[in-house]
Amino acid sequence: MPPELDLERDVITRGDTTEANIRVLSESVFGEPLLLVGNQVPTSTKKRADILALDRGSIV
Repeated sequence: MPPELDLERDVITRGDTTEANIRVLSESVFGEPLLLVGNQVPTSTKKRADILALDRGSIV
C-alpha cells in the first residue's frame, strides 16, 4: 500500500483553469469536484487535517 502522502498526491489534480495554483480533488474518487483549500492543514488541537476542501456549495 502506498504511503499516505502518495495517496494524497494521487487524488489532487490540477483544475481546468488558467490559474496554475488552483487544485481540485479527483471527481472520480469523491463523486464531485472539490476545490482543495489545503493539505496537511494544522488544526486548533495541534493535529493535522489530511485534506481540506470545499464543494460547489462552499461546504467544508
